[in-house]
Amino acid sequence: MSGDRINEAGRCSSLLVTVSCHLLIWGYSWARHAGGFYGDVVGNGGLSEADRCLKWSLAQESPAETDGEDFVEMPPSRSRKRPKTAEQHQREELRYYHKILCLHREIRATVYTNAAMVDEVSRLTLAIVRAEAENKSIIQRLRNHERNRIRRIKNHHNREDVAAAAAAQATPKTPISVPPSPIAAVENASS
Repeated sequence: MSGDRINEAGRCSSLLVTVSCHLLIWGYSWARHAGGFYGDVVGNGGLSEADRCLKWSLAQESPAETDGEDFVEMPPSRSRKRPKTAEQHQREELRYYHKILCLHREIRATVYTNAAMVDEVSRLTLAIVRAEAENKSIIQRLRNHERNRIRRIKNHHNREDVAAAAAAQATPKTPISVPPSPIAAVENASS
């Protein structure tokens, strides 16, 4: 029975480490995608595409009061973006590389922490199994001891009863003198 529980604890520990690794990797990929989306929203001033177009069209309709220059800014969706330079690409790749390294360190640390916790859980499980086995043996010994104590008490009472019966049979019965009844006395007198 205890061997089955030990094997079960080992299976649980390896499963826990595997699941934690998968969750961390999934969390990294989700954070990267979420970070890209958040960066887009923040980079555009927090406005959605529809809001930017509405702002641009309102600026077109209302005449701008400038000193002779009618300059209306194009919405970012219609303006051309300058392509990124190689240096910008390198900086971005380096930034992601550092993020990945940081996440790998965190994954390793978490896996080691989880492994340590799993080892501790398996050690405690073994201690619990061992303690339960010891408790069972102690309870069985106490039951046997109590059963034997009750038997000893019964045997002692039985011996006392047998000894009392033997003593009663060994002593001769002495006749008890009873005074004659008054009727018997009258009959004896009349005869």
